[in-house]
Amino acid sequence: MSMRERGCLLVVEELSKSYEVPTGRGGRIDVLERVNLCVKSGQLACLLGPSGCGKSTLLNIIAGFERPTSGCVLVNNREVAGPGFDRGVVFQEDALFPWLTVRDNIGYGLVRAGNSRDEITKKVHRFIQLVGLEGFSDFYPDQLSGGMKQRVALARVLVNAPDALLMDEPFVALDAQARGAMQNFLLEVWGAMPQTILFITHDVDEALILSERIYVMTAFPGCILEEVPVDLPRPRTVEVMATPAFFEIKRRLVTLLERAGAGKRPLNIITACPIDSKPASISQ
Repeated sequence: MSMRERGCLLVVEELSKSYEVPTGRGGRIDVLERVNLCVKSGQLACLLGPSGCGKSTLLNIIAGFERPTSGCVLVNNREVAGPGFDRGVVFQEDALFPWLTVRDNIGYGLVRAGNSRDEITKKVHRFIQLVGLEGFSDFYPDQLSGGMKQRVALARVLVNAPDALLMDEPFVALDAQARGAMQNFLLEVWGAMPQTILFITHDVDEALILSERIYVMTAFPGCILEEVPVDLPRPRTVEVMATPAFFEIKRRLVTLLERAGAGKRPLNIITACPIDSKPASISQ
């Protein structure tokens, strides 16, 4: 069964990405190779892999910030050709406008989309309540904690009602306690308004706490090593995380990541060849 036949809202199909080598030799570096994945409507899926495996490059292509070398991305059966309101992105850094208040940061996209002032006021108020920032509407980003900034960043994306939410290791800069709190908060928001989410992480526990399906990625060039369903009850309490089922899935994921690390292929740099000669493959 193809990805398109599985009822997926977000589809990545046979996607590859390469870059020109910045040495004047005319070669290329293969970063992603024939990546396939799907996220169903309302599903929270994680892309798990070591640093440098191409996770962020893949997310940037899904977001429309970059174009693939081959293959395609579809959202609601429409091919992605560039950025759009059907996809919202939350980055590692909160990326808030420092000169705007919490209220104005959240409403920024609505203003750009031409919503009426009354509609903007109502929607922003709703999402300030949803992310638990009542009383902070007139605060500026430099007056907020890291976790609060990420709540604003999440609200700023969700208020635009995207079909898919893309999250690029958004909690990586937080301390352990704040990170756990934000994971729980994300699950509360997702429970309140089921959103299709692709969450990038290199943390096995984070992937297990959050997701219903995990795509394990290897690198050089990046590809999907295995798709792992997470059939664990919610909420994923300490008791759930102490069960044999949890540890079995965790063992499987750790083993896959070890395989990904052990089986890394060298960067495949194919040099441009002069006329009447054969291309040379050089590993670096």
